Amino acid sequence: MREKAFINHTNNGFVLNLLNGIRISTLFGYSNYCENYDWGKEALFINRFDRIPEGSSTCEIMVKCPDQKWLDKFNRKYGDGDIVIGHSTIDEWLKILDVCRKWKPKKYKKYE
Repeated sequence: MREKAFINHTNNGFVLNLLNGIRISTLFGYSNYCENYDWGKEALFINRFDRIPEGSSTCEIMVKCPDQKWLDKFNRKYGDGDIVIGHSTIDEWLKILDVCRKWKPKKYKKYE
C-alpha cells in the first residue's frame, strides 16, 4: 500500500508524497531555514515548544526522488548543490512543487 499523501511533521511542517514517487518536505519551525530559525533561542528548550509560532513567510524545503541523477541536478539548480532549500517564499515553493509534479519515473510503478 502506498504511503499517505499528506504527512504532518511535528516541527511546524508537512510532507507531501506525490504519486510519481517524489517526496517534498516543507518545514517552517524553530531551527529550520526560515524566518523562525532563531525563534525562542534564548528560551528554555521545553518552553520554546510551548509557544510555537503560527506560521512563517518562508520555509525550508527538501525533496527526495527515486532518481538520484535527477535529484542531484535539481539540488544544483534550486538548492545551490545543497539538499535543503532554505528561506523559500510561497512562490518558490509552488515552482518547486510544479517541477516535482512534472517528473516522470522511467518505470512507472502502480500504487495500490
